[in-house]
Amino acid sequence: MRARLWNTAAAGVLWAGTLLGGSTAHAQALPVATLNPAPVTAALDELDVWLGSGENSARWQAYLKADQLRAELAKGGEADPLVLNQTLTRLAGKANGLQLEPFQKLRKALVVYANEVGASYQGDFAKLAAADVGNYKPLTPEEFAAIRANMRDKAQALVAAMGGNSQLAQNWKKFLLWDQLAPNFADDAEVSRGTLLQLDEVLSRFRANQPGLELPAFTDAARAIAKYRALASWGAASQSRDLRGEYERLLNSLGTELQRHLERPTTETGWKVGRILGVIDNLGHSSDFVQLVRERFAQKNISAQFSVNFVDRMPNRNLDQVRPVRDCILGTSIFGTAHTLGSVRYDLQPADDKIELVVHLDGLAHSQTRGYNGPVVINSQGQTTYTANKRISISDEIFEADPAVANVDTRTHINSIQKTGGQFAAGLITKVAWKRASQSKAQAERISAEHTRQNVIKEFNERVAKDLGDARLRYQQKIRDPLVRRDMFPDTTRLTSSPEGVAADSTFAARNQIAADSPRPPVKPGQDLSLQIHESAVNNYLPIALASARISQETAEQQPILNGNVPNWIKVLSVKKPELAAAVATGAAVVDSASKTLDQVVEGQADERGPNDPPALPPFKPYSITLNSEAPVGVRFDDGKVVIRVRASKLVSDDMEYSNWDFIITYAITQDGDRIVLKRVGDIEVFPTGFDPAWDKQMTAQQSGFRSTLAKNMNARANAGESFPAEIPIDPIRITNVGTLLLDQLEVQDGWLTVGWILPPAGP
Repeated sequence: MRARLWNTAAAGVLWAGTLLGGSTAHAQALPVATLNPAPVTAALDELDVWLGSGENSARWQAYLKADQLRAELAKGGEADPLVLNQTLTRLAGKANGLQLEPFQKLRKALVVYANEVGASYQGDFAKLAAADVGNYKPLTPEEFAAIRANMRDKAQALVAAMGGNSQLAQNWKKFLLWDQLAPNFADDAEVSRGTLLQLDEVLSRFRANQPGLELPAFTDAARAIAKYRALASWGAASQSRDLRGEYERLLNSLGTELQRHLERPTTETGWKVGRILGVIDNLGHSSDFVQLVRERFAQKNISAQFSVNFVDRMPNRNLDQVRPVRDCILGTSIFGTAHTLGSVRYDLQPADDKIELVVHLDGLAHSQTRGYNGPVVINSQGQTTYTANKRISISDEIFEADPAVANVDTRTHINSIQKTGGQFAAGLITKVAWKRASQSKAQAERISAEHTRQNVIKEFNERVAKDLGDARLRYQQKIRDPLVRRDMFPDTTRLTSSPEGVAADSTFAARNQIAADSPRPPVKPGQDLSLQIHESAVNNYLPIALASARISQETAEQQPILNGNVPNWIKVLSVKKPELAAAVATGAAVVDSASKTLDQVVEGQADERGPNDPPALPPFKPYSITLNSEAPVGVRFDDGKVVIRVRASKLVSDDMEYSNWDFIITYAITQDGDRIVLKRVGDIEVFPTGFDPAWDKQMTAQQSGFRSTLAKNMNARANAGESFPAEIPIDPIRITNVGTLLLDQLEVQDGWLTVGWILPPAGP
C-alpha cells in the first residue's frame, strides 16, 4: 500500500512544474590591457608622501595592507580582487583620519580599479563576488526606519481598503495574525528571534492560497513586510557593529556556491544560491552583481510546444442539431424546422507576444418551412450554407476576440402553395401567389440569408465570449491568482504562435530562487506536444505545494493524514491515494529505530544480528513529519536520472523528536512503450539538512554514526517494499476525443527533462 502511494508522490514531484534576457547593467569583460592601476598607484604614492616616515606611517601602512596592495597592483589584470577589497574594507572603516582627503582619494581610485578587475573576471563568480565586496554600504538607522515606515504605511493602506474597523477587516486581521504584526510598526520595535519567527508566521498567512490575497492592497503589504523581515536582523545589528565582514562572507559564500553550481550542480547548490542571493538582493548593495547572476542563472525554465496538428484536433465542436425556424420575410410569417450541421477549425496566426488564431465556423442547414401570407400557405424547403470567422488573442494580460464576420448563402425551393379558408377562387389565388412568389424568390432568399448571417454572428460572438470568459476565469483562479498570492507569478512568460504551432515558455522563480542556467535542449522534429522542464522550475514550485506540509498517522490501521496549506490536487491525491503519505512515515520509524540502536550500542547492548544480516524492521508507532517550509523537496535532473531529496524539518515518533534530516533517492527515468517508468537505483542516502555530499566532506561524529544506522534501516525498509518503491510507473497521457498520446522522446540531461509525444492516428 505504501509503495503505491509513493508511485503517486514521486509522479507528483516529477510533474509538479507542469501545473503551470535581462539588461546588461554589469560591465562587459575588459581586456587585460585596458586595466590601468596607475591612478591607484599614484594615490598610494601621494598617501605615502603625506604620511611621511615614522611609527605612525608604519601603522597606517600595516592597517591598509599597503605592501600586499602594491604587489597586487603590479599583477595588472591578474590582481586578486579579494586583496583589493581587503584594503577597500579598511578604507571604508571608522578609524579616525580615514575621512581625510588622501585616504578618500585612494579609496575612490581603488573602487574604480576593483570594479574594472571584477569586470574582467566575468564567468568566474567566486572572483566576481570577491570583487564586489567594496560596494558594501552600511544600512543606516534612517534607511531601516524608512523600510519600517513603508511597511507601516502599506499595512494602514490595507486596513483602509478592508473597511477600517468593519467586520470584514476584523476577520482578515484575525486570519493575518495582525496582533503579531502590529508591534513591529513602532519606531522602537524590538528585533529578536521571537519577533522574527512571529513575522514568518504572519508572512505565511499573507502568502496563503486564500482568495482575496491576490488583490494589490494585500500583495503590496506582503512585499513590504517581507522586505522588513529580510533586513530586520541587518538593521538591528548594524546599529551596534560594522557588518562589512558578514557581508563579505555572504558574498564569498555566494561566489563559492555559484561556482559549485556551474561545475557540479546538486539539489543543495541551487537552494543555497537562491537563499543568499535573496538576502544580497534585498540589501541592494550589489545590484550590478545580482543582475549579472540573474542574467546567467535566471533563464527560462519551462517550455511547451504544440503542433498545428495538435491544435486542429482539439476543437471537438462539431454541430448537429435540429432547431425551430421563426421568421417574417416580405410579409410572410414563416414557421418550421432546420437541421444544422457545422464544424469548427482553427487557423493559427504569426504572433511574437501572444497566441493569435482565427476560429472558423462552417455550416450547412436544411430547412422545411411553411409560410403564411394572406389566404395562402407556402410549403418550402431550403438549404443555407454559412461561414464565419473570428480572430482571438490570448496572453497573460488579454483574452479577447474581434467581432465575428460571416457570409451566408440561402437557396429555397417552393414545394407547394395552397389556399386556406375554403376553395372559393382557389385556382386564381394560387396562380397569383405562385407568380408573386417566383418574382420575389431571389429577394426573399437575400433577406433570409441576411437574417441568418445576423443570427450566426450573434450566436458566434456570444459563444466565443462565454468560452473566453470561462477560460480567463479558470486561468485567473487556477493559475494566476494562486501564484500572485505566493509572490511567485513569473516576471517573464512568453506565448507565441505561428502557422506551425503554439509555444509557451516562462521563468518560474521568485527573487530568492534561481532558474535555468542553460538554454533548453532541442526537441525532436515532428512532435505534436513537447514539454521541457528544468529542475529549477520543479524546485521553485514545491515550496508552494508542500511548505510546512505535515503528515501524521496515529495507528497502523488508520490512513495517514495530510495537513497544511497544500494545493487541492495534492489533497485530492492524499484522499484517493492515502499511501502517498505512508511512505514518508518510514522516515519517522527509521529515525526512531536508529536512535534506539545507537543508544543500545552506547549502553553496551549491541545488536545480536550478524554483520551481513538486514536490520530488523521497526514496529509501527504513531508519528508525524513536518517538511522543511523553505525547501521541502529538491530534485536534480541529469544523466537519465532524477535525484529526489526529501527534507524533513521535524520527525516525531512516540516520545522522540528529531530535526533536519534528509532522504536522497535516485531513480532512472525510463520508457516502457508509452509509459514513463522510474526505477530506483543505488542505495537511499541520509544526510543532515544542508549537507551536500558532492561538496561537503565532514559531519560531526554524532551525525555520522546516526546517519549510518539511519541509512541502513531506510534501505532495509525499501528492500522490503515498505517505503520508496523499486519502480514507479507513470501512466500514459490520454486526451478525450483524441486518445492516448504516443511517447516519442524522453531525455534527462543537464538539469532538463524533455518529453515529447505524437498524437495517435485520427479516427474515421
